[in-house]
Amino acid sequence: MAKTKRSPALALLLAAFVTFNVGAGGRTDTENPSRTGFFSAKFIESLYPASDYITGTGSGANRQNAESAAKLALCQSLGESISGNQQTFLTSSSSGSEQSELSLSVNESVLFEHITGIVIKDCVQDKKGSYSALAVLNRAEAGDYYSTKARKNDLEIQKLVLQATANSTDYNSIALMEKAVAIAKDNQYNLDLLSVISPSRAKSLLMSYGSVSQLELKKGELAKNILFFVKVENDIDGRIFAALTEKLSGKGYSISGDYKTAAYFIKAKVNFEQPSIHKDNNYFVRYTLDCPVIEPLSDKIVATFNFTGREGAPDAKQASSRALTKLCGRIAQEFLE
Repeated sequence: MAKTKRSPALALLLAAFVTFNVGAGGRTDTENPSRTGFFSAKFIESLYPASDYITGTGSGANRQNAESAAKLALCQSLGESISGNQQTFLTSSSSGSEQSELSLSVNESVLFEHITGIVIKDCVQDKKGSYSALAVLNRAEAGDYYSTKARKNDLEIQKLVLQATANSTDYNSIALMEKAVAIAKDNQYNLDLLSVISPSRAKSLLMSYGSVSQLELKKGELAKNILFFVKVENDIDGRIFAALTEKLSGKGYSISGDYKTAAYFIKAKVNFEQPSIHKDNNYFVRYTLDCPVIEPLSDKIVATFNFTGREGAPDAKQASSRALTKLCGRIAQEFLE
């Protein structure tokens, strides 16, 4: 399964301490799991065949750890990874014998709320006191969820693309396309999991928007036809102009050199106060930037962005430099967002 970035809206963070017995083998097809505390492949297949279920097993010093380990193992079988800190240590039993154990502090996992099919079907304790658990996911139930979710996302993306296309000369159409791209990225994660849970259903499920890359291409096509003319007052070294045009270009917009041909006019005004010294002997510079977005034909302000702040440093020149750098950084992060 192709790995994609997980969405925080979809993922449920699991924080747990899971202890696994190193070399806790002894899983044989002839042993009864209720006696040994371990589940054999033959035993699992007899009750939960791989054609209908996805399973995971885990062991631990107590029931909670074993069940958590089993769920995490099932997530790994779906292509998920666990990140954490591992530490091997020795423990001594009452008889004086030593046993090697691996402690895994799990700080990231993907245990989905909506994979309601992940349930603990059995948890048993062996003669030595260790626990083993069996987690099961019903392929049909999970497949229904992911296919339904994918179709709903597809419809939402269709609506956003239609709205953006209908207002293709409006710079706000790009925000609609960016939202569509974000939903598509989350949806790709659903489709990737569906391809593991139910490969046949995943193959038959086609999204009308095509793919994330196709949406991004569509967004670029819309953006390049929207022209901006930019002018900045009091921009001594041109860095504010450069920051604004770089942000516009980064979103795919075109920069016009002619005010008359532009769909939008950005008439920005920047101001830096003279450095002032304070009691702590530090110099401070306050900056302001008014950045309205105007429709030239109507002279209507359709949006405005204001940036204010203060930066300090041990000397006046450094304070001014920091203020300018900070303002450029804020333009990159906040302008048109």
